[in-house]
Amino acid sequence: RRIVAALASGILAASALSGCVSGDPAAVKIALLLPDSKTARYETFDKPYFTDRLHELGAENGTTYEVLYSNADQDASKQQSQAEAALASGVAVLVLDPVDGAASVSIVAAANAQGVPVIAYDRYISGGDLAFYVSFDNSNIGHLQATALVRKLDEDGAEGGILMVNGSPTDNNAGGFKSGAHGV
Repeated sequence: RRIVAALASGILAASALSGCVSGDPAAVKIALLLPDSKTARYETFDKPYFTDRLHELGAENGTTYEVLYSNADQDASKQQSQAEAALASGVAVLVLDPVDGAASVSIVAAANAQGVPVIAYDRYISGGDLAFYVSFDNSNIGHLQATALVRKLDEDGAEGGILMVNGSPTDNNAGGFKSGAHGV
């Protein structure tokens, strides 16, 4: 919830950067592009909290926000098409949790060319001109995961090695998780 609240604050700031938040009664369109529907938290938590918080903020500041939601089903080209459609519809801000951090640089470039601020949500997009990046402390998460694993292995008296799968090379957060875990 704190991440979504920080994201909503970033959206308001990005909207101000784009000049789209005013006393205008027309809805301010905000695109929320999430990477997949298999991760339960996106549909169960992120999308509804995000939408609810924007409606609350709109009620507080007299602005109507319209969330244009798309889910890429783990398909980078589908997410590219969804971003293009959102930009064509006149969104004021694009919130993007990329399927592929490297491929999504073209989404950021297209948004920047139209003066639309991009907020990288949950996964960093390297090489793009982002208005904001909202996520967790990935290195600390890796540290916590490794600490819990080592503690449990010690409690069980386990012996042997650990096989680490360090995440997808297209997920820029994977390096932070790995770094934190290897520190333990």
